[in-house]
Amino acid sequence: MTALRAAGETQRYCTGVDVLTRDDGKTRTLEADLVVDASGAHSRAAEWLRQLDLELPEDEVIDGYSGYSSRWFTLGSQHAWPPEWWWKVLFLRLATPEVAPHLTVVTNTSA
Repeated sequence: MTALRAAGETQRYCTGVDVLTRDDGKTRTLEADLVVDASGAHSRAAEWLRQLDLELPEDEVIDGYSGYSSRWFTLGSQHAWPPEWWWKVLFLRLATPEVAPHLTVVTNTSA
């Protein structure tokens, strides 16, 4: 995506986007009723809005409570896991830290 397209004089609204085609590298306009920028931290949305002389919205930061931790466990015996347990990994995430702050991952690496 290289630019936003907009219409309207006093009430501006998005009408689509400009994109570079992969086959010939030419710019093409895609019309749209809704444009979602899901490019994350490397978004160029602020630049595109400035090009249209639009005010930037205030940033809103949401904590996703994402983290990572791991640990290796050694089984006491080869028969510690019932043979019907075919899975290798168990991943549990229970709501948010305020409700249940535990995340559990169990991995069977001996199989």
